[in-house]
Amino acid sequence: MVNRRKLLEELYHKWVNGTASYEEAELLFELLAEIDVDRELPPLMEERWEQVMLESNKLYRERNNPEMVSSILNRYPVAGRGKPQIKKYRWLPYAAVFVVIMTAGFLLWNNPFRKSVVAVESFGPENETVASQGIDKAILQLADGSTINLDSLGKGKIIVKNGKPVFKKVNGEEVALFNISSAKKFNTILVPKGGTYQITLSDGTDVWINAASSITFPSVFEDDGRTVSVSGEIYFEVAKDKDRPFNIDVSEKLRVEVLGTKFNINAYDDESSVNTTVLEGSVAIKTAMKSDVLTGGEQAQTRADGSTWIEKKVDLNAVVAWKNHEFYFGEKSDFKTVMRQIARWYDVDVVYKTDVEGHIGGYVSRDAGLEKTLQAIEKAWDVKLTIERRTIIVDLIK
Repeated sequence: MVNRRKLLEELYHKWVNGTASYEEAELLFELLAEIDVDRELPPLMEERWEQVMLESNKLYRERNNPEMVSSILNRYPVAGRGKPQIKKYRWLPYAAVFVVIMTAGFLLWNNPFRKSVVAVESFGPENETVASQGIDKAILQLADGSTINLDSLGKGKIIVKNGKPVFKKVNGEEVALFNISSAKKFNTILVPKGGTYQITLSDGTDVWINAASSITFPSVFEDDGRTVSVSGEIYFEVAKDKDRPFNIDVSEKLRVEVLGTKFNINAYDDESSVNTTVLEGSVAIKTAMKSDVLTGGEQAQTRADGSTWIEKKVDLNAVVAWKNHEFYFGEKSDFKTVMRQIARWYDVDVVYKTDVEGHIGGYVSRDAGLEKTLQAIEKAWDVKLTIERRTIIVDLIK
């Protein structure tokens, strides 16, 4: 499974050193949108603070520009032994500005992607706009650490042919992305909030990746088996191969094993359990505690402690609605579960001023737009949903 903390550190270090590509810089800020900023950003900044200060002082001496350094330090003062005063910023605009300002002593002058720095600085709360619906977008991280912005290639999907990922356009045209044929080379597709993507693996397995999700896969599956690792929500249609079982590592405590089937894995960190749902065929759910076999229409709900509950009859339409570009709210869809789906697809925050209970049924197209989607939810749950920039506020109707 891709180590997002390690990837974040690597991308940030490249950014600080001025060696990040445009795609890597873009991925850095996509990742910042998905982490716990209060907990994870300050340690990262502290690790690099001394180097940043040394580089800033060096440029200060070389360029003899005290006004620039003075302006930065006056706006963002430091205390104690030269470490930054960490404020509790809660969202990407603040985190982005924070990273830029703390490294600005030399980034503004040495980073070859100076335009990107300016763009990020201007992305403050006063400039945020209302979110639009998600689109096909993703970042492909190659085995050597380099990245490709897939949505810049247009509409299409990734297919792996002869160990080489190829971008297939909707008109059927194929574009080779890079030349890797070793089965030991693992690549990762990361889909940010507000995105979705599709890939066909080298064995013919089709994979749909939901927003805020990822899959790590080899360029070529070896003869002894097929193994990938995932996070977030992924739908699989696994190519049948009785001699090579297909394994999905969801976490250190959970593995899903299949031969050929259609199933969905929902493994978001903010959900109470990892839900594996089988549409056709069968899969084995293996934890340290036990192993369970699921067949069509069944769902395994695996909690963090490894315990698993089997739901025998599941609303399959609700489970895979996202793959069909819909929000489908089944009988057991509670309000906060629905709002977490909305938040991931439209890349927004949700703030609750009241608790909302109850369950509803129905569906809304994911292409309808945020305002129309919220209007449908308001009518169904009898609540007031207000959009303030990139935040949805949930309140009672007064």
